[in-house]
Amino acid sequence: MIQFYKGIRLGLINRKDYKRRKAKRFTLGGTNQNVWIPNKHLESDGKIKDGENIDYVFRKAQRQLELAGHTEAIPGIKRRSMVEENKHSFDKTICPTCASYGRVKHEGGWYCRECGSLE
Repeated sequence: MIQFYKGIRLGLINRKDYKRRKAKRFTLGGTNQNVWIPNKHLESDGKIKDGENIDYVFRKAQRQLELAGHTEAIPGIKRRSMVEENKHSFDKTICPTCASYGRVKHEGGWYCRECGSLE
């Protein structure tokens, strides 16, 4: 059974021992990466119940999401994308406003991560 949760393709892995397990195993995006989703969020056939919030399952599996090709930000699950983190360059100089290290280069100049000032 294939289903989607917040744009993530989930495929139920068929196993015979699900009756004695407390969770079911799903592949991510058709790859060999997988997550276990507790049965309290699933119907008996493995479908996610309507209105269930299972963001915590994917927050714990962020590396599996990246390996499965989900590098973009997903609201409630992933704050930043890998591409977004690598896009910025960091400066080892001191911010003139708050005297902290770690300014980030943006299109408009330098942005301080501590005080939020732009230069």
